[in-house]
Amino acid sequence: MLTAKQVETRTITSDLLAAAATVPAPAGNIARSLQAVVSSKSRGLRELLLIVVVARLMDPSFRASRDYAACKPRGLYPGIREALAAAGIPHGKDGALNVAKGNPPIDRQWAGARDDQVGADEVVRLVGALEGMNADEVWELGSQLSQLLLLEATRVAGMVVAISPSEDPDWLARACKDLILRAPDRGNTPQTIAGMLLEAKAQALGATVRIDGIGDSACVTTSTSNKLGDLCVLDSDDKPLLAYEVTIKPFGSERVTDCTAAIHDYSIANETRVTEMTVLCRPEDLHPDAHEIDGSSAYLGTVDDQDVRYRFVDLFEWIRLELLALPPSARTRFHSALSDYVNHANTVELVKVEWASINS
Repeated sequence: MLTAKQVETRTITSDLLAAAATVPAPAGNIARSLQAVVSSKSRGLRELLLIVVVARLMDPSFRASRDYAACKPRGLYPGIREALAAAGIPHGKDGALNVAKGNPPIDRQWAGARDDQVGADEVVRLVGALEGMNADEVWELGSQLSQLLLLEATRVAGMVVAISPSEDPDWLARACKDLILRAPDRGNTPQTIAGMLLEAKAQALGATVRIDGIGDSACVTTSTSNKLGDLCVLDSDDKPLLAYEVTIKPFGSERVTDCTAAIHDYSIANETRVTEMTVLCRPEDLHPDAHEIDGSSAYLGTVDDQDVRYRFVDLFEWIRLELLALPPSARTRFHSALSDYVNHANTVELVKVEWASINS
């Protein structure tokens, strides 16, 4: 539930989006700067700029270039995010917060540390311009930003892929593998596919379990989020039954150490004992000290760390076996659910492009 201030930010953002239909298109340097921010692959930049606009409308004395933290961006963004979602505009769950961790001043020093320095530089220019504007001018720039965001939403909506859901486990296994290899999306693609397969199996069996981790960013650290792995099968009392790490990067000693620490933290916080973790990975990502399993193509090996045993399983063979274990109707539902995920406005464009190619 939104707080009163977040409801206010949602209302302001919704009003800016509504005003986008009548505001004059941006021109000159403002147009170039706004276009650079909106087209940046770092979506958090445009969301940060929107936070600054909304904060300026709420408090004309706010200066992001001096004290960005003064607006308490973490408290404002949920309302803004809700308005963006209602309009179908691609956005991040915490993108605006992640591009300015610690809430530093939005200045040249901040921009110099960003992945997209060109886009960040334009944010700094626009922040400077906003700080010299009156309320009407801030409103106009915010509406022009909203205009471009709505155009972006229309463009992304045009990338929706229509499919004929398949029940063929061999084709689906190849499609999943191709999507993971071509568009891993920082690990989100394999984690989502694995989570959806676990969910499909639970639904097919009528099991009263919940799959935790579907929809979570693969970049979320388990130690700071009280998560048990990337994915966790929980019983009706929210007690863990199975836990999974899903990766297409090497899972060596450092990953194991961090994971064990997170497991112990989770066990203490939830008053439960967890002693196993299944790691879904490629054979080349297997821990170098793993005890290999003879005669197995899917079960790659094990590693013990303190009281936790890590069981390594070939990700792509696991996907194939999970699909084979599903009834045909569950496979078609899985294919549809995966396509819905890809077609969602917030799924990155490379995933959409590759999914269109795979399903063509």
